[in-house]
Amino acid sequence: MNKNYGFSIHSGLFFTLEKAREIRVFNPEAEMLDFQSNIDQAIAQFNEALGILTVISNARTFINVSTAGDDVKNSFNAIIDEAEAFINAVNLDYSEIDAVKTRIENTQNFVEAIVAADTYGESLAELDLRLGEGLTLSMDAAKNVLVNSASDASAFATAKAHLEKHKRLLKKLL
Repeated sequence: MNKNYGFSIHSGLFFTLEKAREIRVFNPEAEMLDFQSNIDQAIAQFNEALGILTVISNARTFINVSTAGDDVKNSFNAIIDEAEAFINAVNLDYSEIDAVKTRIENTQNFVEAIVAADTYGESLAELDLRLGEGLTLSMDAAKNVLVNSASDASAFATAKAHLEKHKRLLKKLL
């Protein structure tokens, strides 16, 4: 993926600051004071974009050190790639930043639940083969949600809750 993050982020901030410089040099101070809200908004948007870059970087580190299987890692990396494409868009839609962050964070939590269920499934298979197979089926269904590119943050949260509920039920049965 292109690591030339946020051309539109930088250009938007640059344009606003250049406009402010122009106003400061050629216009009365009152106009500069009126323009201050535009500067504040541009800086806030820039900081929001930096926040998602941090989330993306942390997500890459998380999945690289995760014990998740390759299928889970590949699906997670595809979601991170989408986030990178979003942040590199020529016309970045700042209103979508929170949704992208939430999707990455929910997916990360979901991957953690899959890894925990997988670990539990290994010990469960030694105790009762049928219960272990049942957990495997739940994990396969969860992985299908992860693979589906149309899944959103709420789908990941729902699938995570379902997987954890199944795991708790199995613990009660034992």
